[in-house]
Amino acid sequence: NLSEFELHFRAVMGLPIAGIHLEHAGASAVILAPKDVTNEEMPSLQYNFEDALKEDRTRIRIFGKPEAHFGRRMGVVLCYGDLDADTTALRDKAKRLAKTVLGTDPYMKK
Repeated sequence: NLSEFELHFRAVMGLPIAGIHLEHAGASAVILAPKDVTNEEMPSLQYNFEDALKEDRTRIRIFGKPEAHFGRRMGVVLCYGDLDADTTALRDKAKRLAKTVLGTDPYMKK
């Protein structure tokens, strides 16, 4: 019920942090750069959001980095469900969808 930003903000400002409550189950998978891309070439990096955004209860966060290096974390796919949702299934869904965004395996090795 509190974002990471809100938690950090409250801590830094010395503000109270009320009870933290789990609102849903979730999992994430990283979106990795498929190749080295300079700042000038970044517009050529083809993101495919359509497949992931067709899925219910799925979000994408792109970090907006100025350049890419093979295997660099460019964003994450977040999948969530009810509190009693199967987190293994959510993880597998997030990994499957992360592969579609830039065409790379979220757990590839260099």
